[in-house]
Order: sequence, then structure tokens, then C-alpha cells
Amino acid sequence: YFTAKWCGPCQSIAPVIDRLSVTYPNGIFLKIDFDSCKLIVQALGISSVPTFHFYVGDKLIKQQIGANKSTLENLVKLFMESSDEILQNTLSADSAKDAAEKAVQQFTEGDVSILLDNRCKCANSQPGFSYENIFNDDDKLLKSDCDGELLLQLGFKNLVSLKSIKFVAPADGSGPKSIKMLVNQQNLSFDDARDN
Repeated sequence: YFTAKWCGPCQSIAPVIDRLSVTYPNGIFLKIDFDSCKLIVQALGISSVPTFHFYVGDKLIKQQIGANKSTLENLVKLFMESSDEILQNTLSADSAKDAAEKAVQQFTEGDVSILLDNRCKCANSQPGFSYENIFNDDDKLLKSDCDGELLLQLGFKNLVSLKSIKFVAPADGSGPKSIKMLVNQQNLSFDDARDN
């Protein structure tokens, strides 16, 4: 990452980088001083610090500007823990770059499906209309098997912050009439959900 001695945010994020480098010893964490390495800074077009670059091989796949601790931790975790699945999936370097760029775009621009874990389930869903359908960009739906109620539980691999949720329903008016969201509740029954 690109840093400078005079940069307050750089100094405050430095212990986070140190901790991440210990947590993920297979990653390569480099610290480049903005003032001492002008040729590199100019060649890469770095104009502010801190700036973080994520590479697969010699390909830059993500640039993160600013000392946002949680974004940085999540990106490092995404690349380090998903590397076998996303980046080394017997793909060529260009294909790996494309797959990694897609994963980063999904992660940072709203598709949280790559962060879901095995706690996800939907009670009362009609066969063939499972919760996985809500993350696909197609005409498949999530439907109840007997009445108008569904109980959807989503579990995440790590901490997430949902700022908004968009529901898209068929034009025939068969979409949800009311939605209740419960946060940090596990293994709810329909009665538990109604009572909360």
C-alpha cells in the first residue's frame, strides 16, 4: 500500500495492515512511501494516500483509496479466503483477473450472495423456487408453497452492513405486501417472527 509519514490516516491504518499481514501470512503486503518512491508513485498514477492495490500475479485487480478499516479488512479477507475458488480456479491470468474483478464488483456494489454461509434457508418455499433465486438476474422467483408467508434467513461469513435492500416483484401484483426484518435472530419459527 502507498503511505506517507505525514499522513494521519496512513498512520492510523498501519496497525491494521500489520495485523492483516500476520493473519494472512500467504499474502504479500508491501509498504511504499509516497515521498521516497516517486517513480513508482508516478508510474502507477497514485495521487492520494493511503492507497491500496490488490494484485493477482502482476495484474492490478482492485484499488482502494482511503483508510476505511472495515472495507480494507473485508477486501483482504475476500481475496485471501476466496483465492482458491475465485482466483486460482485453473483459469488463465486474464480469466482469473476477470473473475476477481467480478467478485470485487459484486462485493462492493451490492451482491452479497458471495458472502452467504450455510445458515441460509427459507421456510415454506415452493420446490423449485428457493432462496437462491433472489440473487439471480433472471425470471426465477422465491415463492411460498402454501400461503402468503415466507421466512427467509440469511447468514453471512463475516460482518456486513446493509444500507438498503431492493425487492423486485412480478408486475401481476403477486409480490410481498409486507416485509418484516429481524436482525441477528437465528432459527426463528413463524410464531417467533410474528411476535417480534
